[in-house]
Amino acid sequence: MSKIRLGVFFGGSSTEHEVSVLSTESVLKNLDASKYEVLPIAVTKQGEFIVGEDNIINVMPDAGNKIKNARSRNGSDLMLCENIPAIIGSDLKKYIDVAFPLIHGYLGEDGALQGMLRAFQVPFVGCDILGSALNIDKSVEHMSLKSAGLPVVRSFTLHSKDDMSYADCASELGSILFVKSADVGSSVGVSKVRNEEEYIAALDDSFQYSDTVVVEAFFQGHEVECAVLGNRENVQASLCGEIVLHSDFYSYDAKYVDADAAEVVVPTALPDSITEKLRGAAILAFKATKCEGMARVDFLVKDNGDFVINELNTIPGFTTISMYPKAWEATGVSYSALLDKVIELGVARYNRDSKIERSYKDAVKK
Repeated sequence: MSKIRLGVFFGGSSTEHEVSVLSTESVLKNLDASKYEVLPIAVTKQGEFIVGEDNIINVMPDAGNKIKNARSRNGSDLMLCENIPAIIGSDLKKYIDVAFPLIHGYLGEDGALQGMLRAFQVPFVGCDILGSALNIDKSVEHMSLKSAGLPVVRSFTLHSKDDMSYADCASELGSILFVKSADVGSSVGVSKVRNEEEYIAALDDSFQYSDTVVVEAFFQGHEVECAVLGNRENVQASLCGEIVLHSDFYSYDAKYVDADAAEVVVPTALPDSITEKLRGAAILAFKATKCEGMARVDFLVKDNGDFVINELNTIPGFTTISMYPKAWEATGVSYSALLDKVIELGVARYNRDSKIERSYKDAVKK
């Protein structure tokens, strides 16, 4: 049986470039080399697409060597490098069977890359255009969740620094607030504030990364995350995991820099009666926000079981310490089997949508 040619997109021009490289390194180590050949497609911080391992090493040596070492540890036959042009465009389908977007954030997780792949008629892993675009923006995502009857943290959406003062926000949401860039991940542009001075500094920081900022009420609770897998049917939720913090909040440094700032505990020690409720809510949130393939649903949960949905992540981290693969491993799905599954789901959605498009074209012809 011939191997599946998998195009793995990584890097990107967002603030999560380095996180994407780490996710890709882990994926390449865990792909089954007997099933897949991989064409790495890097996107530089300037937005340039670089195709093939050797070209990536020349342009992005640190990232390229991480990819090369990951491939070498998995098996020398994993990489697909022969007779591949340095530039690939609308002919992408000639060289790969499936795309695996591992670009977090801007132009990778927001529907832009998904739209390009759709235009090129290439199957791809993860959410489609609408689910990606909807969930990248926390303010729009929260509106969709609320319309489905799901609880979210109370918040205001700001489009300029002058929209609301700290006093106005605090009078409605409480004195402790979170200020967040609306469409940036990995806790970039996120600050916890307690007074006017901190609030102004936080707005300055958040508006660096986005033209929309969300100001949220502080909700004291356990940080619990649930991994979801499926297309429109047979959606499944993993066991819940918990981020146990040893710092003020789950910042970028706590996630990726300071190893002692937080730990991932799977499964959470919360009672089954609570976690089963969260797993059900995760599936509802996945469907309500038009997700397909995969997503991670993040909750804040009180000891009595009251909870709010913090956000959904449609291209969750895939490092070996990331919650998404760890939650599925605890549920009985190995990292390698998980990769097989998300790739299968991407192909299945493409086949389903292709049938619908052919039926539409046939109807137009009549």
